[in-house]
Amino acid sequence: MNNIKRIIDIIMTLILIPLMAYQVTSEASHEWLGVSMSTIVIVHQVLNRKWYASLFKGNYNTYRILSIIINILLIISFVLTAISGISMSNHAVPFLYNLINVNTARVMHLAFSYWSFILMGLHIGMHVNVMISKIKPNIKNVLAIIFMLISGYGFYLFLKSGIINYITFRTHFAFLDYEKAAPLVFLENVSMIIFFTFVGHNVSNIIIEIGKKEKKILVPIVYILSSLIIGFIFNIAYTQNEKNINTTNIIGVDDRFVKLDNVNLLQNSVYNEKKNDYDMKLYIDDIEVNVIWEDNNSVNELKELSKNGGLTINTHQYGGFEQVGEIGQSIVSKNIQMATEPGDIVLYNDSNIVIFYGSNSWSYTKLGKIVGKTDEELKNLLNKGSVVLKIN
Repeated sequence: MNNIKRIIDIIMTLILIPLMAYQVTSEASHEWLGVSMSTIVIVHQVLNRKWYASLFKGNYNTYRILSIIINILLIISFVLTAISGISMSNHAVPFLYNLINVNTARVMHLAFSYWSFILMGLHIGMHVNVMISKIKPNIKNVLAIIFMLISGYGFYLFLKSGIINYITFRTHFAFLDYEKAAPLVFLENVSMIIFFTFVGHNVSNIIIEIGKKEKKILVPIVYILSSLIIGFIFNIAYTQNEKNINTTNIIGVDDRFVKLDNVNLLQNSVYNEKKNDYDMKLYIDDIEVNVIWEDNNSVNELKELSKNGGLTINTHQYGGFEQVGEIGQSIVSKNIQMATEPGDIVLYNDSNIVIFYGSNSWSYTKLGKIVGKTDEELKNLLNKGSVVLKIN
């Protein structure tokens, strides 16, 4: 039975890595991986059913309390991720589409899928001692240093990817690099889960040591702090490099030079003087589409951004009714609650363009509308894993 449990645990962990790599799997593959994960999780619960019966037995120490809290939160996260996922399904279980409101499902799925990812790492970390019990101490020390370095890089990736915004419900779209090679995406996900496993393992060691007469807690504390410091150093270096790149990428308007990473790219007076000087064209996968653009400051900023060599935006499909992509910086917005229609182009969260081939209701800034295309033509153009938008 224990061997079966270990096999199930390994399978569950292996599925988790590609499941969190949406940008290198198709939407259909992502959904079927989700169904597979849900099935394995259910099997895992059945095989470990005695754990539930033991909850009301025995004594509770700090380690057991923390372990139970992590396990329960992980189960809740898995359930909410599964429910929200099937509510947006277009392939695996389309008959359950809109089981809960799709807008609500979108927010839930993004947040709780990453909570599941984090809690899964912590859960594994709490049980590492059992896995490495037969390894010699010297080898353990070497492995600890290796995993500390990997964990530091994983923590940096966690900060860089914006997952903090996802799990705190501040961002409703995951911004993924669709140009990145699949092996690299998988390795980055492995690095991040290793970080949480490393933290969970060392926190469990601290708790265990506190319960002993000779409290040897310094080493696991140093390991955790070292991985965090490594991650912060990587993040600072990355941020500085981005700033250096941005300061070299400037545009001039009426002898005024404004950095592209500045939200207030141009003053309104400049927009009003120039708004009729430049007409934008939109291409979806190199196919030109006709757009009636709104007359507002958001569109004016977009025009200025696209003047200097054009603007390319890689988007990804979301919710079965839209394509969303990051502009690369924030622009001015004036959001209002609206019900969108096929062809609508909007600004979301100050820095993301969304093009609809279906309908949705949310708070957006209207940018324009594609005209001259039927709903079916728009669906054929946009109903795919990703598209490339070019504005010039």
